[in-house]
Amino acid sequence: MREQTTATRGDTKIKLHEILTRLLTEGGFSGTRKQVCAAVGISPSALSQMARGQTKPSLETLVRLAAFFRVSLDFLVLGEQPATPAPATDYGPLARYIDLSLARLQGQSDERVELVARIGRALAEQIEDVAREVASTSPSLAGVLKDEETMLLEAYSVQTWIFSMNLHYDIILTPDPRSTSDTLEGVDGGAGAPATPAAGVEAAGRFLPVVAKNLARGRHYRFLLPAAVRDWRPVVQRYRTLLTRDLPNAQAVLSNCPFRATPSPCVAGFGLYQLDLASLEQEAPLLFAQVRHAVREGWLGYLIPPSRELQADALMDRLHLEHARRTFAELWRRAQPQ
Repeated sequence: MREQTTATRGDTKIKLHEILTRLLTEGGFSGTRKQVCAAVGISPSALSQMARGQTKPSLETLVRLAAFFRVSLDFLVLGEQPATPAPATDYGPLARYIDLSLARLQGQSDERVELVARIGRALAEQIEDVAREVASTSPSLAGVLKDEETMLLEAYSVQTWIFSMNLHYDIILTPDPRSTSDTLEGVDGGAGAPATPAAGVEAAGRFLPVVAKNLARGRHYRFLLPAAVRDWRPVVQRYRTLLTRDLPNAQAVLSNCPFRATPSPCVAGFGLYQLDLASLEQEAPLLFAQVRHAVREGWLGYLIPPSRELQADALMDRLHLEHARRTFAELWRRAQPQ
């Protein structure tokens, strides 16, 4: 059966006769077609009919023709060259070096993550051990503040009221050589003790640096002293002198740290702190949790022990705190400046 092989099917045009004619002519087989026919297994007339587009060869014949001319079936039938895949780009040693570097960095990153995790586990174990040790060896009694805790609380006090029997937490007094009695005992003797000559100030006490730092920050103090114990004016003057060694602004000391003496009888001292609760909670959360139950309207109160051997203060409950604030305010109103 003969058919025109140049028919168009869809968008594809059969070009077998054109390509075959070109191969025979350009390939130098026009004079030796018998050789082509022998290799493919067709007659010379059949080859001529295919070259003129007068016959349609079988698939087997097409495959043999493509093999003989060393072309693809797509090219033989359609005239299309097969798509040649793009050669793989070889970046040489640079690519291998980058791959190795990335792998090494990934390994180092994994090692750092593991190291941080190990450090975290070790720290957590140490914290638990220390917490257990502190809880077992240094239990804190409910409602009791150690001197170190009271001193830390005072550092967060924006307004401090102290009723002191002797000021011995702030300054160290030396006995007056003109006196036959122990000046310190006279100061500590309470409301019934006789007044003694002025003692010298030897050095700052434990709480004086806290007072100086608070005053330097513009915070306020009030010191209330029992008039019956002694003449406080020389001691107060020495106290102020000692303060101004680290606080050159003497006016701030005079303005923000007044002293007064009350004639009212008393047997023990106490302290009142108006606390910066936000800073205390953020910077000393354990101490904040320890005292928060005793805080009222931002104020905290404690009793100063009547003996130096007891290195702790007793927290006031809220009822006693309110009474202490009213008492201090009333005594302060009637007291004499020193």
